[in-house]
Amino acid sequence: MTDPLDLSLDLLRRLPPSKVEQNLDSIVQLIPSYADDLYSSVDQPLKVKLDESKQGAGREFLCCDYNKDGDSWRSWISDTYHPPISPSADDTADGEPGTRPSTPLRSLELKANDAFETYARLYYDNALSSVYLWDLDSDPSSLSGATVGGTHAPSTFAGVVLLKKTIGEDSGNGISGAWDSIHVFEATERASGGSKSSASATGVSASYKLTSTVMLSLIRRDEAAEESTDLKPTSTKVGTVEIAGSLTRQSEADYALPDFVTHVSNVGRMIEDMEAKMRNQLQEVYFGKTRDVVGHLRSTQSLEKERKARDLQKELMGLWKK
Repeated sequence: MTDPLDLSLDLLRRLPPSKVEQNLDSIVQLIPSYADDLYSSVDQPLKVKLDESKQGAGREFLCCDYNKDGDSWRSWISDTYHPPISPSADDTADGEPGTRPSTPLRSLELKANDAFETYARLYYDNALSSVYLWDLDSDPSSLSGATVGGTHAPSTFAGVVLLKKTIGEDSGNGISGAWDSIHVFEATERASGGSKSSASATGVSASYKLTSTVMLSLIRRDEAAEESTDLKPTSTKVGTVEIAGSLTRQSEADYALPDFVTHVSNVGRMIEDMEAKMRNQLQEVYFGKTRDVVGHLRSTQSLEKERKARDLQKELMGLWKK
């Protein structure tokens, strides 16, 4: 018998991407024993939560599986969970419930969030961004800046960079949509024995593995066309057009690592390059192909005028040959 998980994932691939959250919840209700596997395997649009702590002051932060613990999400702003998690035997060493990065990684996390807030403002015109880091089992880092408060940062760690840009229907042109980027990376320090381009004055470089997923949704709604009963062939009303989907790519790179904070610029460089490639691919390949298909299926111009233009062209070509 075929695995229910494989069948569920295959079904979700055939359903509208814009309704992935509703469809996923419906499938989980049917097979609750596969809930964790399904939620971890299916990309969903990023959620936006408010940090209601005193330090957070009601600021927004992005949520995904990587900053989730149970039914709560950790805010990078205040390092607290919302809604609060009840204390248990699995509390962290500082007595706070929930998983949190070590002190050096927390310091790096704040610097990374500052950097990507600038990135989001420059590339997306004030999009929302969030960065979350977590420790992996490894030897302590020996780099400058890797020790904070007597705690050593790990030489290997992982993180996720989240970016979300939305366009509301209140824009006035009937267009709405959202761009969600999820960049998951792993950074590993290495003694420089490779190329000179990845070597630094400290003799240390870093190897990075990046998995990037972009979820894009665009909707153009012409309410006048939806309310109209005009079904004449000459009508140029387009009604509602919706395009949605996701694209995932992976990359690896080695960069020089003179100090621990340089991780931020190295990861930023990788994500900047990856997003540029994915934007170009979406625009040139996917949107280009979609435009060609729609152009063959439906025309916004009068079909009668196009037919007359083709007939005139044929007539002129016939006269030219004579």
